[in-house]
Amino acid sequence: MRLFRLSLAKRALVGIYSTTTDLYLLKASKTQ
Repeated sequence: MRLFRLSLAKRALVGIYSTTTDLYLLKASKTQ
């Protein structure tokens, strides 16, 4: 059960990270 929760948290972190990166790249491309 703990392992499942760990993988779920890792997946959530990866999702948040990718979303933040996408937003950052979008903002960077808009400023140029």
